[in-house]
Amino acid sequence: MEISIRSCHREDLAGVATIFCEEYAKPPYNLKWSEKNARTKVLEHFHGDTILVADTEKGLGGFIVFRSALWGESDHGYIVEFAVASELQGQGVGSQLLDAAEKALKKRGVTEIELVDVNTNADACEFYKHRGYDVTDFVRMKKPV
Repeated sequence: MEISIRSCHREDLAGVATIFCEEYAKPPYNLKWSEKNARTKVLEHFHGDTILVADTEKGLGGFIVFRSALWGESDHGYIVEFAVASELQGQGVGSQLLDAAEKALKKRGVTEIELVDVNTNADACEFYKHRGYDVTDFVRMKKPV
């Protein structure tokens, strides 16, 4: 399958929001996003982060959102959101998106890239480990208010 990675354009936002809603609604995330709220979230990323999309023969196949920020004495990269349409998973779309994001972050001078995923997402954890990512000792906490 031919895959083309490019910067997200405003006209891609609806497609990105659809993939966002569909993929994050599935286990292990089980997050219910309305199309309206997903579009708002994606638009926030569009104005403040970098979004790359994957064009495939079947249309928009996935997206990755990332940013860089100073942390200590060096720039760190952060993968903020990352999703591939279910029917295209395992076909290289995610690998090409992540490769492109890593290359862009490295070009910005980033020395380390971080991301957060749920530890029950075994497929994603294996994907990241296979690509050189290590589990860290950071703990994420939350509190209802």
